[in-house]
Amino acid sequence: MIYNLFGFDAFLELDFLKQYLYVIAVGVFLNFLFSYVLNQVWLLSFNSYLISALLILSVFVITKVISNNIALSLGLVGALSIVRFRTPIKNPLELTYYFLLITFGICANVNLNLSFNLLFFITGSFILFKVGTLILSKYNLFDMAFNTERRYYLVLALQSKDSSLESFEELINFNHTHNNEYVYHISSNSKEKLLKLIEKYDDSELKNFEFRKASNIEGYL
Repeated sequence: MIYNLFGFDAFLELDFLKQYLYVIAVGVFLNFLFSYVLNQVWLLSFNSYLISALLILSVFVITKVISNNIALSLGLVGALSIVRFRTPIKNPLELTYYFLLITFGICANVNLNLSFNLLFFITGSFILFKVGTLILSKYNLFDMAFNTERRYYLVLALQSKDSSLESFEELINFNHTHNNEYVYHISSNSKEKLLKLIEKYDDSELKNFEFRKASNIEGYL
């Protein structure tokens, strides 16, 4: 079906919509693969799934637009090189949002209809997601699916290295700081489990620790 929108013919192309759907499915699947199969706990959040879906879609659309235009490809390199942020971006979802806006701007300049299809697909996907979450929340299924966003997090700073923690299944990250501290980032749905882990060390071994319940793991890495 073709519509006259803002002076140009905007029409839905099923091939585009199918490609968008496939690309998003790949991003979500890869996030699932890394988080569960490879035990990357930091990917177990709704934000991570959203970033995986939107970022891979943005890259796909940009490369599709510039693939047959060498001049545009070279110009895009220069345009993106001047995009800088004076304040460090701590939230990857924020950066993904900015990148999606850049994608819409480039796409609209080259192919208005492609931009229209992308806007239609994203809007429709968000509406379906919102309706789905309302239905799932009614039966508490949405909270069960994303309960990892309310996990407990523990940061342990030890005087010496503890090899037993390196094989701990809920260990997120480990690093050795310049202050000669061995810092372990651990997550768990069990508050008692993490509290017992703190009690394991005495004052001579434990230099510092931080225990919280938060909705975003990125603040601990």
